[in-house]
Amino acid sequence: MDSQLALLGDVLQRIEEFHWQDFLFAETRPPWTAETRCAVLERDPYSDELPDEAKRLSLVPVLDIQVVQSVVRNAMLQRPDLQAADLVRALEFYFKRDAFIEF
Repeated sequence: MDSQLALLGDVLQRIEEFHWQDFLFAETRPPWTAETRCAVLERDPYSDELPDEAKRLSLVPVLDIQVVQSVVRNAMLQRPDLQAADLVRALEFYFKRDAFIEF
């Protein structure tokens, strides 16, 4: 695995470590799994340009970290025992529907 890439499930389980200016990128559009490779990179909020690292790794933009943090927080408030696969499901639900999942 490339040193810049992480597993989506791992990223979601430690989502609070990231900064508001970060953005989540993935190797593919949904469907995702906990093993989907991704990266959290800083992105200029005033530009449509992808970060160089995202281009180099052929990553697609997913959502800004603030939104991803909200998705994870909402899911964990509903069920604190959620596993990485559940968090991925919540993220994918939000990505496709612009709505929080109900567990």
